[in-house]
Amino acid sequence: MGHVEKQMKGLREIGRVDRNTWEREWVTLGTLLEVVQVQLAKVESVADVGCGGQELEVGAAERGIAYRGFDIDDGDFEIDQLPAEDNSFDLVVALALIEHLHNPDNFLREAMRILRPGGALVVSTPNWHFASRNFYDNPAHVQPYSPLSLETLFAAYGLERVTTFPGLRAKPRSSYLGKSRFIRAALRPFRGNVSLLPGWLTGRATSVFAVGIKPTG
Repeated sequence: MGHVEKQMKGLREIGRVDRNTWEREWVTLGTLLEVVQVQLAKVESVADVGCGGQELEVGAAERGIAYRGFDIDDGDFEIDQLPAEDNSFDLVVALALIEHLHNPDNFLREAMRILRPGGALVVSTPNWHFASRNFYDNPAHVQPYSPLSLETLFAAYGLERVTTFPGLRAKPRSSYLGKSRFIRAALRPFRGNVSLLPGWLTGRATSVFAVGIKPTG
């Protein structure tokens, strides 16, 4: 049994594998990276910041990507340095993390530090335009963002090719593009038989992804 198979077997045994969860995340990441001209097939290492149950780990192993998760046991993301070397990851992912930070400065500086030149940072967070009514229902939410504020924030830290996308999962590339992409994604899905409807009408997303690339120069 190879390393990847052993890793996956161990994860299944402790009940952390839900293929529907992690596979759709990786399919989505592949689509978003493609739009900003990064090939997921060339990603060799990923840092999962705020990893929680490490849902991305098995999908990384299946793709031959070295995975490392960082969570609260590794320190305070607002003040502490991540326990990783400079320029050590091709991809840094932080799903549903940044809205829990009072100040994202340390997190973004650390993400830039551990990213290799040409590497990608991907974050997801509630889109304030569509989540404002219930954002603070979660008492751990402290800082809201909109697509524009994320784009401005990423650019301020030197990220390039900054692009924001609706928080859809595993949809066709066209669902993530266009001026009305966030409105389309936030529409309530039709009830009943949706087999004849376009993919973007069969799910509702009120979150936002932001993607940026660390400069190579």
